[in-house]
Amino acid sequence: MTTQYEYQSPDRLHYQVVGGTESIAIGGTQYDQDNETWTSRARVDPFAFPSFDNTSPAKTVTLGGTDNLNGAPMQIVESTTGSGDSATNYAFWIGMDDHLVHQYAMVAPAHFMLQYYSDYNAPMDIQPPTVGALVQQQQADGLTSELSVVPRAADVSDFDVALTDAAGKPVNAAPRVMLVTAMTNMQHPANSLLAQPAGGGHYRARGPWIYMGGPWQIGVVAQLADQQTRSAAFHFNVPENSGPVVSQKVEDSPSPVLQINLLVYASSIVPDRADIQANQPVRVTAMLMEPDQTRCGGKMTLPELGLAATFSDAGLGELQFAAPRTAQVRATCSADGLVLAITS
Repeated sequence: MTTQYEYQSPDRLHYQVVGGTESIAIGGTQYDQDNETWTSRARVDPFAFPSFDNTSPAKTVTLGGTDNLNGAPMQIVESTTGSGDSATNYAFWIGMDDHLVHQYAMVAPAHFMLQYYSDYNAPMDIQPPTVGALVQQQQADGLTSELSVVPRAADVSDFDVALTDAAGKPVNAAPRVMLVTAMTNMQHPANSLLAQPAGGGHYRARGPWIYMGGPWQIGVVAQLADQQTRSAAFHFNVPENSGPVVSQKVEDSPSPVLQINLLVYASSIVPDRADIQANQPVRVTAMLMEPDQTRCGGKMTLPELGLAATFSDAGLGELQFAAPRTAQVRATCSADGLVLAITS
């Protein structure tokens, strides 16, 4: 089991079990994420950091050998607590140059643990989560996407996308992070909104696009600094009476790109056509709405312009082009894929 920890002085901790639960401590309050929802509770003892006490419980402390970690010389310090069959042995790799702990090992009966420490004094901003938020996480192609949604049926919902790379580092400065929302049991058109950078690998958006309770699919499309696109699809069951009404108007920022969202169902495409204007930049985002769907193949093509894009494992694909003339773009399914045609 792998767990990632972040500590922020004087009283903040964030940890996440890879593929499992997540928790945040801020002073006297503990926040836990379980079954997709954040809850809060009072801590018995307020959290404080730094708070190191590795010496008082030790029965023995000795200097071990030396080692090298990531090119830096280390002095190993060993200690033992308890005795006999209940003894626990510890080893600390301490940098000879910076005198900081870089690695820590613990061996006890039927229990062993190895910890790695890095990024001392790195910028960090651990914030309390929104209690009541629905949270899911997915990993694909070296990117972890965590989507947190505070749904408010018939009102403005809050969306937070957190991106981290394969090393667990926040992904900042993504040129575009877009969400596509669609209700899975009703063939309504999809809605999309752009999330804005909020620091620490987070991208946030607000919009009235969770307009009723029920099953929802939310696609996240992230264009990274290398111009490569990653995508993930999340499925939430939104309660009928979800979230307090906030009644705050949301202004859509004008975009020079015409965004067309296509939802591909087993028997239909919604919508199956859209108007385009000559020379207008157009982006078509298609999201497969059925599990294991093969009716539209594994790609989206625009033969007239020689364009093609493969659907991701999450079932999302995108094509971007300049409209060659004022016309309609129409979508049809075939065994070869989702085919776009520009028709007058």
